[in-house]
Amino acid sequence: MGRIVYRIVVENPPSDDDLKSYAELGLRASRPIPELVRLMSGISVMGTMESAIKKARGKPWKSDAWIAELVIPDDLGLAIEQTTRDPNHYTLWATVEELHGLVGRVVRVSKD
Repeated sequence: MGRIVYRIVVENPPSDDDLKSYAELGLRASRPIPELVRLMSGISVMGTMESAIKKARGKPWKSDAWIAELVIPDDLGLAIEQTTRDPNHYTLWATVEELHGLVGRVVRVSKD
């Protein structure tokens, strides 16, 4: 069956930049804390469509966004873990190529 998680993206279909980690985009941690550096090497995803939509609507620069459903087969062996204080937030570690292969449906975030 696998697992489904949701990524806020700017384009449909998602661009490479939509699926890159902060580290891959050239952004660095404000402080060299090992855990922060580790998290920045993965991408943020949400555990439910509803939580992804809520997060997108809460960020003005992402209110004109899309939610990409990522379908992760059990046998792919990608690392994913719940991170941050938000119980619906996860960090997923995968290559951009792997992530493109996981994209299922892409849903527009309405502004209301």
